[in-house]
Amino acid sequence: VGRMAVFRLGRRSKWRTVSLVDAVKTEFSFQLDSSSPDEFPVEARTVQPRTPTGTTIVIEGLLDEQTQRLTDKQLSWDLFSEFASYLFAWTKK
Repeated sequence: VGRMAVFRLGRRSKWRTVSLVDAVKTEFSFQLDSSSPDEFPVEARTVQPRTPTGTTIVIEGLLDEQTQRLTDKQLSWDLFSEFASYLFAWTKK
């Protein structure tokens, strides 16, 4: 589950998250590709203190098999479910 669940929606994804690490705002980014899901080097860099924290995911190569159309409601539920499980897994962070 987790980050690999994005492959239900598309073939590639670009992830960017900004968090507070030891009182310094740090941005982590990586890309996932369904052709090589185990290869995703993570880049980290310090960002300006005013940079908002949070995570952004850009999904490319959307999947649409015409039998289960990707609807706003379905997409919202899938993203909510994945985010909720992520938060549940990281309750100590």
